[in-house]
Amino acid sequence: MIQGSRYASATAFPQAALINENVRHQNEGTAANNADVQSADKNKRRRLRLHRKATSARAARAAENDAQHKLI
Repeated sequence: MIQGSRYASATAFPQAALINENVRHQNEGTAANNADVQSADKNKRRRLRLHRKATSARAARAAENDAQHKLI
């Protein structure tokens, strides 16, 4: 294959250049999808982290209340 830009290869192999262009667009779409997935994963981890914090805080308050009632 001819070294250089994709335009150099386009003159020698017009069909190959079209396929390369399609693959490039597919890769850009995949990259965008991956970014969306990563963002969703990040949000999911954040929600879980906040949920764990809230749950442990709730458990701590419940334990403290139990301890106070046992003192009485």
